[in-house]
Amino acid sequence: MQKAISAAAYAKHCGLDINLVKKYCNSGIIPHVRNGAFYRIWPDKADDALNKYINKNMEQLKTKSETKKQEIKQSKPTPAVSITNGNDFIQTINNLLKTQKGGTSA
Repeated sequence: MQKAISAAAYAKHCGLDINLVKKYCNSGIIPHVRNGAFYRIWPDKADDALNKYINKNMEQLKTKSETKKQEIKQSKPTPAVSITNGNDFIQTINNLLKTQKGGTSA
């Protein structure tokens, strides 16, 4: 086991902002001992805990992303509209506006 270091030293060790390190300590992500305003962190244990936390979040993001991709695949595509002149364009825009407002398209 490595020697305990301060929050500032650990922040420098892992390239994080000291406030983020303290936030992770206070939320229980990084194991530490606190004496008043002083944080004592064992780098080896903190590195392991931080890696587990990051991997867990990455898995959650991956799952969320895959779910979103499935939702997109299952959604109905917007139908194509053929516009041949200015009047068709104006009518199409009016129909889209009615649909968005909850009306029915003609």
